Amino acid sequence: MNTVYLKKDNVWLYFQHPQKIISTQNSNEVREALETVEALVNDKKWHAVGFVSYEAAQAFDSKLQVHESKSFPLIWFGLYDSLTSLTGLKNGTSQIGSTFKTNQTSETYNNAIQKIKEYIANGKTYQVNYTMRLIAEVEVDSFPYSRTSPKHKTNTPRLSKQMSLQFAQHRLNYFLI
Repeated sequence: MNTVYLKKDNVWLYFQHPQKIISTQNSNEVREALETVEALVNDKKWHAVGFVSYEAAQAFDSKLQVHESKSFPLIWFGLYDSLTSLTGLKNGTSQIGSTFKTNQTSETYNNAIQKIKEYIANGKTYQVNYTMRLIAEVEVDSFPYSRTSPKHKTNTPRLSKQMSLQFAQHRLNYFLI
């Protein structure tokens, strides 16, 4: 597993079989993890693909208060010794098959917004990024790679399936090093 597809400068890059994975859910380990990623990229000339989550902010400034998730990493990087540029791919299609649903009630949302307004008015904060999980059924092509395989230079059948997309409550910053 741990295969990554990344679109950069209108070209899909394909990373497979990481040599190493650097990941932590502990804010005290985030800086060391990033230093390890940087050292491996410089020393071994590996490609690092991954993210530092919004909730990792406390690792860089202890005054920033976040709600750490015990089930989602603060940092995750796969380190790959090679990459493949996928060319000649056709754009796929996708279609949302239902309306978005949230995991919050209107009352919970309205109460949270009211509390945010109070905090701003009282000078306790100057900015809040309020997020919530949205869920929708969507029909998508499996990745375009499945339709044009550079390995075999043949077109494979278009695949699509119903899948649930959960738009994460975690804001992620993706990096390609």
